[in-house]
Amino acid sequence: MNGRDTTRGPSTANGQDAVRGRWPAGVALVTGASRGIGAATARRLAADGMAVAINSYPDEAMLSAAKHVAAEIEHAGGHAAVYPADISDASAVDELFTRCEHDLGRVTALVLNAAATAREPWTDITEATWDHITNVNLKGAFLCTRRAF
Repeated sequence: MNGRDTTRGPSTANGQDAVRGRWPAGVALVTGASRGIGAATARRLAADGMAVAINSYPDEAMLSAAKHVAAEIEHAGGHAAVYPADISDASAVDELFTRCEHDLGRVTALVLNAAATAREPWTDITEATWDHITNVNLKGAFLCTRRAF
């Protein structure tokens, strides 16, 4: 061997592996990673060699699910930590990033997966429900992106 890592294939200019679509090791923060697409994304990023910060809404059920995802990642040989936070709250987002950076290092990938929905007919959605949806889906994405930069 020539001392170079040849297991990953050639890289593109942005650092993505051109052959397998994998990112180089770093720290990924995945919002809404306690279940569904967010959990699957966290597992994949960990399998690709990234340390994963699993964000979930800070209620008991979601926190329990997030801990399960982290345990799966750790059992598979990856590294994950759980960071509960309401991403629609600016101070919670700042604390989320600060704790993640302290524990894992600088966030090098941000996956904005957290989302709120209404499970009722459009005509029955209240203004409070609408505010919650837009606060999580739009404001949360804004706050996390701003903090990441």
